[in-house]
Amino acid sequence: MSKLFSDTLREYRNGSLVRHLSEELAAVVLAVQKERKPGSLKLTLTLTPDPASDYEFSVQAGVAVSIPKPSLPKATFFADRDGGLFRTDPNQNDFFDEDDRPILRDTAAE
Repeated sequence: MSKLFSDTLREYRNGSLVRHLSEELAAVVLAVQKERKPGSLKLTLTLTPDPASDYEFSVQAGVAVSIPKPSLPKATFFADRDGGLFRTDPNQNDFFDEDDRPILRDTAAE
């Protein structure tokens, strides 16, 4: 049987890769718990043979994480005929004309 993959990971840079993977995984788990959305952690090992040896390799690790982000809340807008967006419906008439608007008084001062 060949050497276990986990043993090779522990030997990479004296265990620094496993420590880094553990920290990144914990960050993904916490974000997935909080946001209730999927996240991921991807480990890539690139093996490059040494040109002078049939048995020596250079191994480069790469770690990529996808941490879920919170969603921004929705907002309602209305479009005009030219494609502009407005918070109030530009196609709807005002309830009051400028001259018919009621005058608001501060009744607390009375």
